[in-house]
Amino acid sequence: MGRTQRAGDSVTARLGRRRVDDGAGCSAHSITFLACNKHLDAWMARSSGVDDYGLSAAHDIGRVLDWIRQQPRVSSTALLGFSMGGTMAALAAAEHERGELAGLTVVSAPSDLITFYRDTAYEGVRRYLDATLQTSQWRDSSPLTHAKYLVHPILIVTGTQDLMTPPEQGRQLAQAVPTSRLLELHGMGHHPSSQDWKRILTESAQLFGL
Repeated sequence: MGRTQRAGDSVTARLGRRRVDDGAGCSAHSITFLACNKHLDAWMARSSGVDDYGLSAAHDIGRVLDWIRQQPRVSSTALLGFSMGGTMAALAAAEHERGELAGLTVVSAPSDLITFYRDTAYEGVRRYLDATLQTSQWRDSSPLTHAKYLVHPILIVTGTQDLMTPPEQGRQLAQAVPTSRLLELHGMGHHPSSQDWKRILTESAQLFGL
């Protein structure tokens, strides 16, 4: 079952009997899932700390991945990102060569910022993007733009009732990435339930061969 906590806490997940965590406790585990959210305080010194919707995220996440790979008993890494974190995870994955990641899971994540802006039901999201994005970012910070570089196994998760990130965002990325698998969860909104997370993590592990 997946569990996400507030700033200062760890991010942990359970896949069957294997515990997976965010690096600090990885010494007894063979797999590390990195949740791409802003509450990874243990690594903030390695981050630009800038809220720029993608301009710095790929570099920041790459540095964290480099650190994780240096930890004892870590044999492989996978990225998992939710919502904006999924967008950032995809941008980071696009900068990694085939084989450098076990896989990527994106959940309820925008893949094309122009159509996301048009189709989201939340006006506050549009105001945020208007205030944050530079002109080039509408394209450059969209994972769909970098689809040909997404060469890892990818699980793309959408909720059929997601009004924040309409499921078409996941569908179009899945169509553009041959190594992807689309998982549409019937009745799920933007936020997965505990049971949804359990299924997402289980199917991620199966897809990635973990």
